[in-house]
Amino acid sequence: MKSVAVRPNEPSSLMSSEPEILLDRRGTAAIVTLNRPAALNAVTRGMLRTLHEALERWRHDGAVSRIIVTAAGGRAFSAGGDLRQIYEAGRAGRQEEPIAFWREEYALNAAIKRYPKPYVALIDGIVMGGGVGVSVHGSHRVAGDRFQFAMPEVGIGFFPDVGATWFLPRLPGEIGTYCALTGERLTSADALAAGIATHRIASASFADAAEALCGTDLVDAILAAFAEPVGQAGTYTSPRLPSGRLRPSSTGYGEVSPSFSSRASRREEKGRVRGPSHESEPMESHPYPDPLHSPSKTGVNALMASGRDKEGAPLSGSKSLEQGPLAVRRRAIDRIFAPGRVEDIVALLDAEATTASADAQWAGEVAAMIRTKAPLSLKIALAQMRRGRHWSFEECMQAEFRIVSRVAYGHDFYEGIRAVIIDKDNRPRWQPAKLAEVTAETVERHFAPLEAELVLP
Repeated sequence: MKSVAVRPNEPSSLMSSEPEILLDRRGTAAIVTLNRPAALNAVTRGMLRTLHEALERWRHDGAVSRIIVTAAGGRAFSAGGDLRQIYEAGRAGRQEEPIAFWREEYALNAAIKRYPKPYVALIDGIVMGGGVGVSVHGSHRVAGDRFQFAMPEVGIGFFPDVGATWFLPRLPGEIGTYCALTGERLTSADALAAGIATHRIASASFADAAEALCGTDLVDAILAAFAEPVGQAGTYTSPRLPSGRLRPSSTGYGEVSPSFSSRASRREEKGRVRGPSHESEPMESHPYPDPLHSPSKTGVNALMASGRDKEGAPLSGSKSLEQGPLAVRRRAIDRIFAPGRVEDIVALLDAEATTASADAQWAGEVAAMIRTKAPLSLKIALAQMRRGRHWSFEECMQAEFRIVSRVAYGHDFYEGIRAVIIDKDNRPRWQPAKLAEVTAETVERHFAPLEAELVLP
């Protein structure tokens, strides 16, 4: 086992004797552990660089058949990027430093999305911002009992990035728009149904699942064996396969029933040499279409709405959605968050709040919540949602780098960090202060081409 310590140029008060990221090898797996629990595993530039370099090495290592990404501490997988570092650089007029951070971060997001071997993120606790970037683009996203997903950037004068322009518009209905404009958290049930997560496993069995993943059995078979039946979150039972059990073997990691799909076996056998292309050929065991690796939002939405998979069988994801808190509001979300202007969305929420419907109180609370967000960020985020559904992944990442290169020189982002992270007064003074003061021209300037565009390898 080996661990790699990352020591970026941090203020001495934030330095730790512990490595920020651990890189280990165990069996056929390469294991990444985000190791800043005191900072909720917020990612730094050094961590991003170390992970990217490791992924490139493991890509060509025939002894590595899969990547496992986990986090220390239990409270958070990763709460995002290190905002204090970014704030201090920006306030000191060193905007080129955070811009360089984002350039590297977005390149890593793209590398994960295109990775040719199974990339399994074991997510238990909070996952936001930069933490989403190092997990959601992987082939397998496993949610534990404490899983909480959010993209809360508009609340600090930023915008949904790390590929959110791609993945949020591809969630069913208007869930992505709802997440982008409110920053609300999704539970494991809602995340599984929406496609943010591909599997749900009890937190108590994460260690056993990780151990099994270090063996030679198929990743899909192992996750299917440990995955919880719908409606049994937090209940640990011995793992079962669709045909037989995951039984002890000489390796200690279990053997897969021979009746498992030979086609899946052949595909993962290739993965031991060069890895399966999960972007062009989704993993078989996902219980419903994976919107984050599908080029078509329309096709995914049609399947999710029908409650059937591509072969006509019931979607377990649909059952899960019925049990998540978001399910109660799905019809209202899809109707209210459909307009192309933030003002119209807020107006629909206000109108709903005056009715006697079951959604009235919720609508009033959401309208009040949106009014606390940065007006410019809200309009940029909605533009991302409407444009991103028609763009390729590369176009989405390029647009995000254009936006962030302007936001880094603006006012609201640093003001949001000040109000929420530094002073904690929660009284940001946005500029502009009202939605009506944000012009279409101002929004459009954030999407304009740069002299030094993001170039993805």
